[in-house]
Amino acid sequence: MRTLKIIILFFIMVLTVEARTVYFDGENGKVDEWIAQEEGVINNIYNQELDSRVASFAPGTYDIGLRDRSWNNETERVLSWNMNITGRYTIFVSVNTLQGHRWLFYNNLNVDVGFHNGGILNGIGARVNNGRWQKVTVDLDRELQDTEPNNRITSVDGVRFAGTLGMIDNVTLDTPNRVTYEDGERGIANWRVTDNTPNNATVSVLFDNEEVRLNGETRGEQRVPPFDYAYNDNVISLNGDGENNEFTIGAVNGDNAWNDTTHNLLQCKIRNSEHFTMTVHILTEEGEKRLIYAPRGANRISDDGLEIYHSLARSRNGDGTHYGAGTDGRWQTYTLDLAENLLDYDPDNRLIAVNGISFRGSMLIDDIELLDSTEPNGPIPSTGTVMEDAEDETIDGWRVHNGIGSIDDIVNVYDAQRGSRVIQLTGGGSYILGGLNTQSGWNHTMDTTISWKMNSANPYTIFIAVDTLFGMRHIFYTFSPNRGLLHGFETGLHHGLGASSASGRWRTITRDLERDLKDAEPENEIIAVNGFIYNGGDNGMIDDIILYTPQETIIEDGESGIDKWVVSDATPNGATITNIADNDRQGRHLQGNVISFQGSGADNAYRLDGINSQNQKLLQWRFRGFGGELEILSANPDERGTIRDPEAFEFRVSVDTADGARDLTYTLGAVNRGLIEGGTTIHHGLGDDRIRGSIWAGDDPMNEMGLWQTITRDLEEDIRDFEPNNRLLSINSFEVRNSGLVDDIKLLSSAPINDDNDSNVTVYEDAENGNIEGWQVYDNDPTGATITNVADEVRGGRVIELNGNGLNNGFELGRRRGDGQWNNRDHNSIRWSMNYSEAFAIYVAIETEDGARYMKYEPRDDNGGRVGNYIQIGLGEGITTGTWRTFSRNLENDLRQFEPANRLVAIHAFLIRGSGRLDDIETFQDEVDDIENIIYEDAEDGNSDGWSIYDNSSGTATINNVIDNDRESRVIELQGHGRADGYMLGGLWGADMWNNRVHNSIRWSMNYNEEFTLYISVRTTNGHRYLLYTARDDDRGLNGEYIRIGLGADANDGTWREFSRNLAEDISTFEAGNELVSVDGFLIRGSGRLDDIVMF
Repeated sequence: MRTLKIIILFFIMVLTVEARTVYFDGENGKVDEWIAQEEGVINNIYNQELDSRVASFAPGTYDIGLRDRSWNNETERVLSWNMNITGRYTIFVSVNTLQGHRWLFYNNLNVDVGFHNGGILNGIGARVNNGRWQKVTVDLDRELQDTEPNNRITSVDGVRFAGTLGMIDNVTLDTPNRVTYEDGERGIANWRVTDNTPNNATVSVLFDNEEVRLNGETRGEQRVPPFDYAYNDNVISLNGDGENNEFTIGAVNGDNAWNDTTHNLLQCKIRNSEHFTMTVHILTEEGEKRLIYAPRGANRISDDGLEIYHSLARSRNGDGTHYGAGTDGRWQTYTLDLAENLLDYDPDNRLIAVNGISFRGSMLIDDIELLDSTEPNGPIPSTGTVMEDAEDETIDGWRVHNGIGSIDDIVNVYDAQRGSRVIQLTGGGSYILGGLNTQSGWNHTMDTTISWKMNSANPYTIFIAVDTLFGMRHIFYTFSPNRGLLHGFETGLHHGLGASSASGRWRTITRDLERDLKDAEPENEIIAVNGFIYNGGDNGMIDDIILYTPQETIIEDGESGIDKWVVSDATPNGATITNIADNDRQGRHLQGNVISFQGSGADNAYRLDGINSQNQKLLQWRFRGFGGELEILSANPDERGTIRDPEAFEFRVSVDTADGARDLTYTLGAVNRGLIEGGTTIHHGLGDDRIRGSIWAGDDPMNEMGLWQTITRDLEEDIRDFEPNNRLLSINSFEVRNSGLVDDIKLLSSAPINDDNDSNVTVYEDAENGNIEGWQVYDNDPTGATITNVADEVRGGRVIELNGNGLNNGFELGRRRGDGQWNNRDHNSIRWSMNYSEAFAIYVAIETEDGARYMKYEPRDDNGGRVGNYIQIGLGEGITTGTWRTFSRNLENDLRQFEPANRLVAIHAFLIRGSGRLDDIETFQDEVDDIENIIYEDAEDGNSDGWSIYDNSSGTATINNVIDNDRESRVIELQGHGRADGYMLGGLWGADMWNNRVHNSIRWSMNYNEEFTLYISVRTTNGHRYLLYTARDDDRGLNGEYIRIGLGADANDGTWREFSRNLAEDISTFEAGNELVSVDGFLIRGSGRLDDIVMF
């Protein structure tokens, strides 16, 4: 138990730490982080259930980190990963400790063994190899201390996964936020005896001398850094008649309940030699529930569904007498993921709040804490990879496929309609860009959405060659609207694009290859995209072939009830909308809920309102179970495409366009009926009956019937098929007619192509499109604030006009977080034009290495500097004169002016308060100024903030800020018992570390007349190092993690001396090939005076 030096309010103590390191999340499409032993095979695949890219393993052994790739993580101790495994496995975590190297290893057994076969074994339990995605979290320090109470981890090297592994994702080391509800140091006021039969059950505070306290560290140069693990001595003692009595902290509900809605990991320490039961009281979407844990319990859910039982790891005495856990009378730490434990037996439910814990049994309790849980990463939107844009004026990469056609058929030409260069394919042959497999093709593993522009007036076939878990596949597209799915040839999988794709106009096609694959092969996954093949389509033109991962806006995923839906056509009565569980095999999300519509067939309709999207133009949804009974159509070729039930479904999307309101409708059939219903509705056919489950006998039995099918429509292109001069403004609602199931309604971003080919400038607003897409009023109090697109006579063009109640209203372009973020990681500067005659405040929302920041620009002459997450900069007085002015700011320079060690990561949004006009908001890349020096200590503030005594062996060590007559300034004076005492500025880990990644040299002044040892704590490419400086003439070089350098024998002659060291050179001189990563702290042993500690 830790010694608390914080004032605790009520009964909650919050410890906040920012550290988190993700070692693998798969979203870059690679597996470079992993090393396969022997014949192991690793693939990076998209997993639809987890909705992210993951690592897929053949049985074997695989390392992440370890040896020459060691993480050497000295600050983070909570390890987590996601796993989907059905076989046996062992997971080994390599750690260095105060007492040497240890392997902490975990398997699917439900037993904690302690020392075993040279390592420390802890069982995770059978629940984590049940074939569903599970989140596993282990606190490595606590796991070690359960076996070796007086030991501590000094660094984590990596993990070895061995066995029948399946899939793994999100391998993360973290120092999560903790909320402490009990640490033994605040009395018993928060406890109640909730079952006192028989009488005399008691709760008391007990001094526990079994809690081992680690005092100090090994002396000498071999182990200088401090490890100050000071522990309190009090714990909570529960005493009663076995499990007949119950003791509760928090409550089931009511005023005493914790109502903790932000943490879902429970950790507590228990010491017990008898059987006990621990009940965690939680609130879920379905009401109050109880998670019940016992060392020898069964895993099950009660008949009434209110209680879920999990067995805690049982213990035995290891490989000797070293250790036994659980109910053997030793301290045991339990780390429980309450959200995961709920889902184990109640998969459609969700954890809302943790309210309290009840214990049955006599025991000692300490350190009851709730922790943050790292969230798994979903698909990260990518900026895209352009496979072809023709702007190089060549046909490089293209070739004739299968000998059909001539290389002269492939031409790079300028197309006046596009206003750019394109690839024209003139011979009606077969032409390929990339290849058929990972050896000859792109081997693109990161993105599985493809976009291309095409102009063809003749029939064509386009094949996308992909590598999958089941082998090579040709996902191919034709001008027919019918989807053949598994069709035509062994590796072929067909989807129709419809006749409008061969109408002789430029059209953008976007396909989600992963969904197109799963429509036919739900258990398959794409490993890599390899090539693009164009067949037929004489004189067709192709441009902007791009692979990317779109930004997603989820409109409906079945997990949020039905409140957003209405029965829009309720005649006849009785139509219902319900949220049901669906156990289909096609890569559902973890939750597994879908929307079910049931009524009188096509007479009833159901609508989802309030979409209100103005930025994304791609709409995607999945459906199944519409129309009549599943059937196999006749083998007669004339039966192919027959529509047995033409009213099986109708999907209707209501939109606003430049020419007014429109409905876009989609039904079965091969014909696009175009403008109907008086010219306000645009109809497209989605193909033949197989989309609802009927299969032409020629394709049977290749295709399984009744599978989920995915539709992805580019709504702007669908409008332009019949209104070529019209454009989409916003998407308003989605309506379904007929009975069936719908899920995963999403808006997707289009491929990020910059048609003006100027990658150095991104224009976010020039107002010339006549609309206000991307803007929002983020502070509408008082109400009435407006955003309009108007003509400005002075600028000779259109501008954005903002009107509100002065600084009380706020307007935003882009988004600070979530959907709509610019996430611009290519530029470091922003420029805008404005015409204001009143006060304003501009905020540019950015992401930095140290977290979110707002660059605030105001009409003032001075700079306000950093205040919290805001950096306040003046643009000058006298600029609100009602005239147009243009401002340009280098955000990186502005940031470093007040946070020199911080770095810009991304630009997200432009926000402004005040009424006026804006134009030409754009970002670009600019040169960054030289970095200014950082003064870590000059003592002129009169205090010793930032310093700490890390070793007070004498008991008399002090740090003071004093006036030095020789220097005629203030300095830091350190007084103690020689080198027995140690002092530190900065830190070895956590928030106190300097984490200076900008500078590589340090300068300081010192006045010592006794021996001293000075250490600069740094991180390098080879791990942690201490640069050790002493008063001697010779250099002794590298010894372990210490690089020993002499400053000269007269460095402690009792006079002020200034020293300057290039740390990067000092490292490379004694450790060739090693490089400086960051400088974290300044440590010194010995009494004397210091001043002007500066990095430059």
